[in-house]
Amino acid sequence: MKIIIKFVLLILILGAVYVGLAKLNLLPSFGDFSKKVERKELTIDQSAVLLNNVSSLSQLFTSNYYAELPVQEIKKEDAYFGLSKKEAKLIIIAKGTCYAGTDLTKLSKEDIVIKDSVTCNIQLPKATILDVVINPQDFSIYSETGNWTALEVQKLKAKAKIKLTNLAVKSEILKKSNDRSIQLFTDFAKSIGYKNVTVKLKE
Repeated sequence: MKIIIKFVLLILILGAVYVGLAKLNLLPSFGDFSKKVERKELTIDQSAVLLNNVSSLSQLFTSNYYAELPVQEIKKEDAYFGLSKKEAKLIIIAKGTCYAGTDLTKLSKEDIVIKDSVTCNIQLPKATILDVVINPQDFSIYSETGNWTALEVQKLKAKAKIKLTNLAVKSEILKKSNDRSIQLFTDFAKSIGYKNVTVKLKE
């Protein structure tokens, strides 16, 4: 709704400016168009307007994947004063969410083609993983044997994020995100007056 409001406000502002200039005889008034005098019409680059409204969002989150997953690390450490080795194991449980969507900063003016007042073609960047969120309080130690440094624990937490991302990709989060982005852009273009809308992904 914010995007639509911004678009409407932009049109109203341009209209007010036009009327003001017409009264100062700097631009033709609406009545002048009935005269058979050749004048230049005020035109608006609709693709630029649409792009400015859309790209201000920066990122469009369209799908997410939540999971609780165990992550473990095993290492060998000295035992019996270094005379032998023993196994040390650390298992943590991580709860987090992986977010996917469209990076709108990769959308250029050339990707939005306004053919006429009712026809609009849009090419979207393919969806990517935009963020993986596992808050500090969402980690818990399930099992721990041996000695583990803070750095080793941090590396295991980073491993949890990678595992969560892989699980999300296997669940087809990117396909769902692409489908959702296409639908959202189709609905958005139609909401501002375009009847024939084609939205595809960039190759």
